[in-house]
Amino acid sequence: HPMSEEGDFTVIDRRSSAKAAAEKAEQAAEPEADESPAEEETTDDDESPAAEETAAAASELSTEEELPEEEPAERPEGLPSSEELAQLFKVNYVLISAIDQLQRIAWVGLGLQPHPFTNKVEADLPEAQAAIDLLGDLVNRFEQQQGAAEARELKLLLSNLRINYVQKSGN
Repeated sequence: HPMSEEGDFTVIDRRSSAKAAAEKAEQAAEPEADESPAEEETTDDDESPAAEETAAAASELSTEEELPEEEPAERPEGLPSSEELAQLFKVNYVLISAIDQLQRIAWVGLGLQPHPFTNKVEADLPEAQAAIDLLGDLVNRFEQQQGAAEARELKLLLSNLRINYVQKSGN
């Protein structure tokens, strides 16, 4: 039974249309009108709010049905669209993100920047060397995909990291 009444609350099947819900609310209220006036006084106060709630739920339901059409307008300001998010799931974006993370790890490992979580400046040369080596591999891959002009800045970054590593390690 899509709509049933138990106790002081009404269960509403929200899968139906708003018009059908309003019709069901009217049908539920009609049998109550045929009862004696004494019973009508006590049940009218009890049933009237339920009928109003059903009608309000029906109007809410029609609003809910319209939401998918209005979805782009309701996206909070500053959040990327699904098309923008799809671009984040591309190899080049992940490659650039990995390069950025590795260069940060290298600078921290060289003891030239504070650790982002401990805020301590401590050298960890094996960690720096691993990050620099991986960064070199990724910069080469980036150059193959994007060309020498686009990779020039990354190659300069890699050279600076390598020079600093040599200075810190004493080799």
